[in-house]
Amino acid sequence: MNGLEHESAAAIRARGHEEYRRWLQVVGACFSPLSPSEQPLQCGSWSSWTIEGLYQGLKLFFVQDCRLVHPYLPVQVFSAGMPTVVHVPAIMRVRADLVRHDLFRLLKSGRKYTSRRNRHFGLLGTGRRNWAWTETWRHPVLDVAVDRGRFRREVIVPAWRTVLSQHEADVARLRALWAAGQSRISDEMRRAHSHLGLVEKFVDGGL
Repeated sequence: MNGLEHESAAAIRARGHEEYRRWLQVVGACFSPLSPSEQPLQCGSWSSWTIEGLYQGLKLFFVQDCRLVHPYLPVQVFSAGMPTVVHVPAIMRVRADLVRHDLFRLLKSGRKYTSRRNRHFGLLGTGRRNWAWTETWRHPVLDVAVDRGRFRREVIVPAWRTVLSQHEADVARLRALWAAGQSRISDEMRRAHSHLGLVEKFVDGGL
């Protein structure tokens, strides 16, 4: 059994996050989905300053009772009914410091954000959540709900092509670093940040 297998998943992920932060300082912020694009990313009738904004802003949630949603939470109804399906596209208008924005902390997956979602989407009288993630996204072109794989292929991958095409010098520099055996993406970084697989393919000319 190797050293990685002795570590907890949380410890490996934490190390991946730290390696990723140091890596960005060397290679440039454009390789982060939180980095704003030079121009808003246009996808169908929607636009977003960041790739992360697209991902979070088109994420769909079930809401049992819309009256319980906080009046200041800018939800948009995708499909009315019982339950109603909503998303929060306002995050796509956030250009700077997305990671510190209240909407990011509301929409980002993870148990540490659950209490924030409960406050904004509401709780039913029984104490049960008024919301649930549908595990789907609103397709910005076809205007239908799609699963993560299709959303990634048809929305996120083209968005990465657009963003990285705006940073030819950074991409060429990273390619040169890799050719010299420097600043490679580690397995721990990939585990912590799945978008790095797309970055790697683009830099290698395969995306």
